[in-house]
Amino acid sequence: MNLKFYKKLYLDDKIENEDYIIQQLKDNVKIFNLYLICVSKNVNHILDIFSLNEAFKDRYRDKEYVVVGMAYGKKQSFMLVKNIFQDNLKDINNMKEKFLKNK
Repeated sequence: MNLKFYKKLYLDDKIENEDYIIQQLKDNVKIFNLYLICVSKNVNHILDIFSLNEAFKDRYRDKEYVVVGMAYGKKQSFMLVKNIFQDNLKDINNMKEKFLKNK
């Protein structure tokens, strides 16, 4: 999986060193219980949530994703998606394009 990162990443409160985590992801290091919130490739969806176990599967190897958020744990990733939508309510129709422009 080829990852690009949104300039102002949304982060779970438990994430303390985003630069270190980003470097580990670029080096293909699996991080236990980390979930990525990415811009969806599906035209009918805005965001996708991937656990790192899922993200490192072969079917994603050659695909590029823009990461807009990171969270530890499935529940926290859903809470973070909620926060992302709340922060972008005014511009909900252009949210996907906003994230893709600011990577």
